[in-house]
Amino acid sequence: MFKFNYKERFPVSGKKFLERTMYNFDEYVKFAPNLERVEVLSRETLPDGREKTAIRVFAKAAFPEAVRAVMKIDSMDWKEEYTIDWNKLTVDWNVEAPVFTEYVECGGTSNVKDIVGGCEMSVAGTMKIETPPMKGIPDPVVRTFVGIIEPFIGRLVSLNLKKYFKSIREAMEKER
Repeated sequence: MFKFNYKERFPVSGKKFLERTMYNFDEYVKFAPNLERVEVLSRETLPDGREKTAIRVFAKAAFPEAVRAVMKIDSMDWKEEYTIDWNKLTVDWNVEAPVFTEYVECGGTSNVKDIVGGCEMSVAGTMKIETPPMKGIPDPVVRTFVGIIEPFIGRLVSLNLKKYFKSIREAMEKER
């Protein structure tokens, strides 16, 4: 299992921060390494006032040789779903893999709190890839593959989070 934990402070209110990051996906592509484009799939307001947004993210990544040999891929895409609670300033998020969906769990919560001079955002979540049975491939090989791909994807996501939020903070500081 890979754990995501990240904190960053921003020079705007929590509401302004969420408005910017949950509606402007152009900056997601601009500031996150490896992202090529984002498509908004849906937006809806739930009966309790929360908002639900789904996007598809397209990325390019230098996959480890073992992964490319098995999966024959050099780019990837995935679906991200966000449920935004404007009253609590929280975002529950879930990432859905395009392949082996039933074997990958990835999700968590981002909390934003107003502080003096702006807000503080924290991201906490996990990614877990189960070892699916693969006909003709011994279990130790499958476990080795998962042992390579899980931390690779986790580090890629962590790098994107850090770069994206740092760049958002810097842009907000320049705009003041």
